[in-house]
Parts: sequence; structure tokens; C-alpha cells
Amino acid sequence: MLDSTQTFDTALADEDRWTVPDEWWARAVPTRGYGSPRPVSMMTDATYERAELLATYRNYVVETLDLMAAAGNTDLAEAGRAAMDDPAGCAPLGAAVLAAAVDLGRNRRPQGSEHTADAWVIERGMVFAAEAATLLAGLRFGEHYDPVAGRWTAFLDRHPADYPGHSAAPEPLIRMRAHLAAIPEDEYRAVVTRLGVLRRTVGGLAVRLATTFLAPTEQQWVAEDVDAVVPIDSNASRFIMLAASVTSRADLERVIDAAGTDQLPYFHGSAYLYSALIRLGPECAGVLDRLLRRGEMVSEAAELLSRLPSDEAFGILNSRSDQRFLAPALLEAAKRFPRRAVRMLRPRAARSALARQILRAVAHAHPDLVAELPELAAFAGGRQRPATAAELPELLRIPPWQRPRQQGTPLVLTDLLAPSPDALAGEPDDRAAVSAWMVRRLDGRKTRPTALAWFDRHLTTALPNLIAAALATPGKDRGPAEAALRTLADRGHRPEIESAAARFDDRVIAAIGTVLDTDPLSQLPTKIPATPEWLTPELLPAIALRATDAVLPVHSAADVCTMLAMCGPSGDYAGVARLAELVDADSLAEFAWSVFEMWRLADYPAKDTWVLRALALVGDDETARRIGPLIRIWPGQSAHARAVSGLDILTEIGSDVALMQLHAIAEKVQFKGLKAKAQERIAEVAEGLGLTPEELADRLVPDFGLAANGTLALDYGPRGFVIGFDEHLKPTVSDAIRGADDSWQPTGLRKSLPKPGVKDDPELAPAAYKSFTDLKKDVKSAAADQIPRFERAMVQGRRWSAAVMYRLFVQHPLLWHPIRRLVWATFDADGTPTGSFRIAEDRSYADVHDDPVSLAEDTLVGIAHPLHLGTSLAAWGELFADYEILQPFPQLQREILAFARDELTASTLTRFEQRTVPTGKLLGLTRFGWERGEPMDGGVSIEFVRNLADGRSVVIGLDPGILAGAALEWAEQQITVRLTETGHESYWQRGEHSGPVFADLPPITASELLRELNQLIA
Repeated sequence: MLDSTQTFDTALADEDRWTVPDEWWARAVPTRGYGSPRPVSMMTDATYERAELLATYRNYVVETLDLMAAAGNTDLAEAGRAAMDDPAGCAPLGAAVLAAAVDLGRNRRPQGSEHTADAWVIERGMVFAAEAATLLAGLRFGEHYDPVAGRWTAFLDRHPADYPGHSAAPEPLIRMRAHLAAIPEDEYRAVVTRLGVLRRTVGGLAVRLATTFLAPTEQQWVAEDVDAVVPIDSNASRFIMLAASVTSRADLERVIDAAGTDQLPYFHGSAYLYSALIRLGPECAGVLDRLLRRGEMVSEAAELLSRLPSDEAFGILNSRSDQRFLAPALLEAAKRFPRRAVRMLRPRAARSALARQILRAVAHAHPDLVAELPELAAFAGGRQRPATAAELPELLRIPPWQRPRQQGTPLVLTDLLAPSPDALAGEPDDRAAVSAWMVRRLDGRKTRPTALAWFDRHLTTALPNLIAAALATPGKDRGPAEAALRTLADRGHRPEIESAAARFDDRVIAAIGTVLDTDPLSQLPTKIPATPEWLTPELLPAIALRATDAVLPVHSAADVCTMLAMCGPSGDYAGVARLAELVDADSLAEFAWSVFEMWRLADYPAKDTWVLRALALVGDDETARRIGPLIRIWPGQSAHARAVSGLDILTEIGSDVALMQLHAIAEKVQFKGLKAKAQERIAEVAEGLGLTPEELADRLVPDFGLAANGTLALDYGPRGFVIGFDEHLKPTVSDAIRGADDSWQPTGLRKSLPKPGVKDDPELAPAAYKSFTDLKKDVKSAAADQIPRFERAMVQGRRWSAAVMYRLFVQHPLLWHPIRRLVWATFDADGTPTGSFRIAEDRSYADVHDDPVSLAEDTLVGIAHPLHLGTSLAAWGELFADYEILQPFPQLQREILAFARDELTASTLTRFEQRTVPTGKLLGLTRFGWERGEPMDGGVSIEFVRNLADGRSVVIGLDPGILAGAALEWAEQQITVRLTETGHESYWQRGEHSGPVFADLPPITASELLRELNQLIA
């Protein structure tokens, strides 16, 4: 993190000036004409080393040369034999063949070594060595199985004329480029002349690429070889070597796109990239962006981008800041290019806490820029009045950990047993679990009122378990239990607590008295946590006091961080709850989020996970909105545990918005482990409320501050607007005029909500615009969850009582919009449809003839499937068309499908047999409830599975399958479709038992299954 005490020369010259960082030279392959010549330190034992290797592998070399001759490569074999007999007088081809054969014996790769190149230079000179290295690059190896000897043997031949060779360039070639970059010009020109002859006479693409690599000064050669670049659909190609020689962005990107970014992390690929960076600098941003998009060298690519002085490089980091390693790189780029950071981050600051955090860091590190750039002043702080000593809460005047400590050891009483009333349903262990769960809910700002109300109702039955936990061995349960007892005592329940303690024994009475009389602020850890290096309290946003117009002074920010750092699995420091009562909740939540952003910029140091606990303790709806998307991507960044902790944040915040985020993750996230954990949290919350997860989901959608008629009035002062919603819950904006009752009445639709202007109220208009921005985000999330839920409810046959449906949906100001655009049906106890109705604009019910419909409160209702509507389906379609009612998903126009006669008695669908479908379409089936099968060997899933309930599942077999971590590796799949018993979906679990047939499926299930499969092959 930037140190606010550090100063920088903000009179730095042009932020677009490119200077190669010193350390990059050593990482690149040397390039003649770039940088200071670096003479190569010759390996003095090179000749000896080469002779020793030849002696060691002589028999293998002889065998390899014989195999070459037998395969028809007699010229290569003879050249190699001549080199064995006279290494100091052989031709360059013989030296190349011999080096390859020796290396095959050593490590089964014809790559040679640095010793080989130096031996050639020492014995025969630069021209010979360069030619030998070039010819070595033109050789390839194969393997031959000898059934008599029972082993594989290697042999050598030439690369085909149009093949570039595999990506691993021979080591002598790499070494020779270093030699040639440093030798005198006349000697270099002699080498280039000979290489030019090789390009014309020996030919072959692999040889030509080698000459271009050795002589990057010859840009005509480079241009010729770039023109030959084509994608190679096999092992990575040696085209990647051209990256070390090209001098234009277009050529570099052509090479990388053809050879593949996956080559850059291996062999010398990274060195080629650094060579390109040295020559092209900011023009390499596009290639680095490709690395980020494809998940290659992410950390290194991000660091490289942070050093490039261009808007493109900064913009890539800015747009991908949620990707692992990129937020810290964005901060580094802002430190190097502060003016660019202000210009490019300022437009994003209103919606990005990370952008605001970095701009605050820039403002503190470059104070002279604040005067130069007025747009930076808002992030410099200093506009709010710091609290005086008298205004400062007692908790922060002298923090408890800076006061003298009272010594003492807590009394531990284990295995406490006492008669427990039976008012809490279940066995004793169940009662303890419910009580412990409610204790945890006391920590959440949103869930605390519910937990307190629960304890008020169940005090007598909960106290025995609470007392036992408060006297147990110190750990994660004792601290919260002690805090809960003190909270209940403060609410006037001390007599009941003492009475419950008396039911144990005198020791418990005394111990509980001590717990209740202990100042919770004095309950401190043995070691007070130090401020982490990554955390700069001076850069955190101010926390506003409730009682005054002042904010906490800068020095108090560090104390607040210390309190938050004392919270965690073993319990939370009581000072945090006390502080939350004294300060503005929104500013405290923003403070905690800024701490999180600093932690994120440091790449989430593992020892400081208390930051996540801080978000759970003081976070708000905005915290939930921000953390939700991060939770979804963390498992893909090898951070599953952090993602699960994120679920705990949402659970403990506990607001409708937070639980809506939690439910969305439980329904739709690509990582099965995280999805299962989210479903556990939802089930836990639902159980605590006495609901099923589906019933909880029905209740999770907030009203978002909408009026009863489902609109939101926005007051700009002299003008106003009314927000409504269409069938897909997309906001609509209407101009509005003030009515007689001073309310805003819509007049006509407009394209979008305008930004506040100079004539608008300076306070009302920005607040209204922000509320609309927040509303759009929340409703977009709700729509993505709720509209598919209503469609699933239709398909899966969910039912509600008329009273519950009216309360949850008809009266809901947001959900009212989609549900009134659907046809509903009534059902008897057996599930048979008995009628149908729609919801009129006045929230009354009407049938297909527009006659009123009355429903008893206990009438079973559900969203009608077309198969429920029978002969009234066409009439409903005409009515909706007449009224121009658009539906949130296909209902009245939904296809109705059935199995063919011969398919009814089968368990496979031959009409889909061996059909080829795009892999992307298969992945899209997850929105209907399909899931990938468990990965087999190699991480490949060869099935897509849909549980149809009633013990049946349908399985789509895949060939070649879907690769874990690279789902689109194979663009198409050949499929089969079969029906099976649930639990026998896997190919290996099918067995010989007779499974279900398609005639067993209910008509709606059959129709929906065929509809999904038809969409797959459409």
C-alpha cells in the first residue's frame, strides 16, 4: 500500500515516456542493437564436457545413427559418424547430428546444451557454431519400438520443409544468439552472410526460423517468416521464437495468436516476451491482455502491464481489477502514473470502492497534485471536522488495551448438566444447537433484532445451554455466550439468568455473577494485534459520529482497525458492538470495506482474514452487493475457503439484500463446492425461520422502497420522474409532474433517467440519481433470480395457498410486475386443475372471459403450464394479445411436446443419437437444472445430468467430454440421451438392472425435457 508519508516527484516528466526497467534485460534473450552489449562468459570446460558426454553415450549414439541410416537418412548418419571420428574437423551438419544424438541418449530430447555451443565456438569459430546451431534446429526425433529388444529407441530425421519445429528451441541456438549479440560487427556480418546462404540452400521453415532468431537485425528475414506464420493444430510450434525478433505490434500479435499464449510460460517463451517488451514497450499491452484472458502468467503479466506507460495498459488493469493479482498491479500502476490514474479512475470512482481507495492513496502520496488536479481534491480528505477530545467516545480516548490490565484466569466448568424445560422442540443437543445459532445471530447488525426477540420468547429454555457455553473451555463458543448473557442482562433479564444459574450449583451462581459484572471491553486477547504492513489507516474514509457533525480523527482509525482485528473464530471484541452504537452505520460499513480493499490490494494475506469478519460485523446492503460477485469468482482463483467465509458474511449481515445474494449463489454458481456450502447456509437460515429453502426464497425479495403500486418517484426539485418496470423487471423511466397531493404523476416514457443538471436541487437530485443507480443493480440481481424461479415453479408444479400467494406476490411492489403477466391455475388436493385466472391491474382476479374470480384463502394455486389450460389455452392467448400483455417467459406460447410411440417403451432417444452440438449450448442447460457429471480420469466429465424427481434422471452422454477448468477446450460434443434411475447416472453405475422408460414420465416433465433437448440441437 502507498505510504502516506512518502513523497514523490510529481514534476515527473511525461507519463507516456517509455524506459526499459533495468531488470528486464537479464530476463530477455539478448538482442543485437538493443541495450549495452553483454559479452558472453565462455564455458572453459565446454570441450571437455562435450567429450565426456560422447564417451558416456557412445553406444547409444552408434545405435541411433544406425537406425537413421536404416530409415533412409544416410546423409545424416554419415555426417554424424564423421563427427564421431573427428569432432574437430567435421562439417557443421555432422556436429549438429552428433549433438542431437548425444542429447537423445542423455534426456531423450535433441536439444543440445550451452556447453555444445561454446565448444563449437572455441574449436571452430562463430560462423561454424552458428551454422551448426541452425542445422540442429532443423532436426527432429522420433521413437521406434523394437519388439525383439522390448524397448523404444529414438532416431533422428529432418523436419518437413513447411513445419516450424516444436516450441523448445535447441539450447545451442539460444546460446549462439547471446554470442552474436556481443561480437564485433565484421565478425557478425560474416555470420549473417553464411546464414543467408543456409536460408537459400538448405531451406526448410525450421532452419529459416533459426536464422531469423540468430540475426534479428535482418528484418527482411523476419518479414518473410512472419508471412509464413499459420496456426499449428498440434504441439506448440517454434513460430513463438519470432516474438524475440519482430519489431511491430501487428507482427507480434500475429505470432502469438498463431503459436498460442500457452507457450510463453515454458522453455524460453518468457524470455522471448521480454525481448518483445524491450523493443515494443507499451505496444505489447494487447499480448499481455491475451495472457490475462487465457489465464497464463497472470501475476507476471499484471506486473508488466503496471509498468507500461499507456492508457491501454492502465485500462486493461482497470477493467480486470476483479481478476486475481490485478488489483495490486493497478495500485502499482497508479503509483507510477498518478495523473493517468486520476484521469482514468475518476469516472469509475462513483461505483467502485477500489477506485476510490486508489485515488485516496494517490491524493495522499502526491499532495501537490491535489492543487493541480481539482478532481483529486474530493479524495484528499480534510473537509470533515475531526472530533475534539471531548466529543470522542470514551472507548477511543484511551483504548482499553492501552489501560492497565486486570489479571485473572477465567473459571472453567465443564460437563454442566441441569434440568432443561421442554419448550424448545427436540432433544437437548437440538436445543443447544438452536441456542448457539441464535447467539451467532446476535453478532449481525441486521439479524440482532430477530435474535433478541427469539431470546425474549425462549429465555427460560435457552438459558441453561447459554450458561454452560459461557463457562466452557475458552474457545469460539465461550466468548459469544458470555457476551450474549451480558446483553440479556442489560435488557433486564439478570434475575432470570441468576435463577437459571441457581439450578446448577453455587459455583455456577458465583461464576455467572463474575461474567455479568465483567466489563466486556476488558476482555482482550493475550497479544494485541499489530497494524499489518499493508494497512495504512490514514488512507481510510472517515467514520462519522452520530451525536455530532464530527468524524473520528485519523489516529482513531488505527484503533478501530485494532478492534476489528481482535474479532474472529474465537469471539468478537465487544468494543466493535459498542462503537457501532456510537457512529454512523453507513460510514462504518464503508470504512470496513476500505480496509477490505487494502487487504485485496495486498493480494489477501492469509494471516489477516479478520478483515472478512469485520465485513460480517459492520457490513450493510452495499457490502452484500459488493462481496457477492467476488464470492462467485474466488474459487476459480484457488480461494475456496475465502469464498465460504464470504458466504458467512452474507449470512451474518442477514438483510434481504444479503440473503438474496446468498440465495443467488446457492442457485447459480459454477463451483459445486461453493454452491453446496451456500445451499447449507440457506437451509440453516430457513430452518431458523421455520421455512423450507424455497419458502425462504419466496420471501427474500425486498420491496426496494417502491410504492404499493410498484413505482418509485424520483424528486429532482423542479422536475421529477417515475420509475416502473416491464415484464422482465427492467426499469422504465417516465417524466412526471406534481399532482394536487404534491406527489409525482407520470406523463410520458423517456429513454433513460437524466443526470442531475445545474437547475436541479443540489441535494435532492444527486440523492435521487444514486437511489436509482442502486435500485437498478438490486433489481437486476433480483430479476436474474426470480423470473427463472417463477418459470421453474411452473415446470416443477409448485403450489401456494391463495392467501400466501396474495401476500408474497400480489402485494409485493416488485414481483407484482411479472406475476400479473402470467396465467394462474387453481388445483384440488390431488393436483388436478380446477380453473384458471389472471391478476388484473387493480390486483383482483379475472378468468379467461374477464369475469371476476373469488378464491378462498386455502385454495391451492400455481402458475399454469399450458397443459393445465386445456381448451382455454387459445382463448387465454387471444386475451393477452388483445390487452398487449407481454410475458416474462414463454407460457401461453410454450411448445407442447410428447414422445413418439416407439420412444415411450425405450430408455434412450435415438433421434438425438450421435448428434453434434456446441459445447457452449450444453453449458447453457444449467439454467434448466442440468449439472455436469463427476470428472473422470484427466478431469473430463462425460455426462450432463438432470434429476427429474421421483427417482428418475436423464443423462446426456458426451464425447469427447467437458474438461474441468477449460470447459470450451472442445468446441463440439457428440451426444446420446438416456433415462436412468437416480443414483445410476454415471456410465460406471449403470449396471445390468432394467431402468425406467420414457412412458413413466408425467406429460409436463416429458414436454419440458424434449423442449430443452430440442433447444440444444436447434
